[in-house]
Amino acid sequence: MGLFDIRHINKELTDFGDTVKVRAVTKLDYDLRGNAQLVFGDSKISYLTGDDANSACYDANYIAQTFTVGSSDIDISSIKLKIKRTGTCGSMTVGLYAVDVDNKPTGTVLDEESLDYSDMLDDGDTEWATFPITYTVSASTTYAIVVSATGADTDNKYDIRTVTTGAYTGGNILTSDDSGDTWTAGTADILFNILGDTDTIAMVDVLTQEDEAVQRGIFQSGDKRFTFKNTESNIVRGTKLYHKTKWYQVDTIENESLEDTELWLSVIARKI
Repeated sequence: MGLFDIRHINKELTDFGDTVKVRAVTKLDYDLRGNAQLVFGDSKISYLTGDDANSACYDANYIAQTFTVGSSDIDISSIKLKIKRTGTCGSMTVGLYAVDVDNKPTGTVLDEESLDYSDMLDDGDTEWATFPITYTVSASTTYAIVVSATGADTDNKYDIRTVTTGAYTGGNILTSDDSGDTWTAGTADILFNILGDTDTIAMVDVLTQEDEAVQRGIFQSGDKRFTFKNTESNIVRGTKLYHKTKWYQVDTIENESLEDTELWLSVIARKI
């Protein structure tokens, strides 16, 4: 069964009435977060290339990366960092901060999230870690992503993947060895990806000739079953879904329990 997220399409698509766009996401994000509804969105600001060094994060050694928003405000839904786990590290905390006149983190945290990736990544693994930070950042303004792991030490730590000679023009890495009281700017950049717009998720199955509904002539091969979290969706009969360049219309709505604990909304949609 594939995993997909959904987001509302532009209002210009009035020919289709109420519409939802469905597009693919990675299963790894779902496995790491559990509640994947929080982690998806479109990439808004990022620096993704290079990846040739580490910056260690442990105890009082904090790491920060500044970034500058473009010409429009962004509703941040999550921040991704590429991290390597060594040993048993405890939780990593990622916070969003304003910056002072020297472009260093300042003030009260705007939003933060702590996740224990030592339970999710094997020792020595390097992966993109997703932190569901939610905040509206203002256009043409610089902010700082601050990373800490106060329960880690020199032998049990997180390494944040960086680019030694960064080419990101909207900010740079900063390091602190006193829990963020003072900061030193560097020439490197952290690999990061800031996502915007909060999405929900669905799982998708393609109906085949073996499906009973197809054999009975109710649906055709190629129609699809979309399964949504019941409490996080407004999907109703007649809703139009757009998936992989094709439109589908919800015809049949079912309620079902997945993993015996949570009610999900399962719908069958015809290709139109």
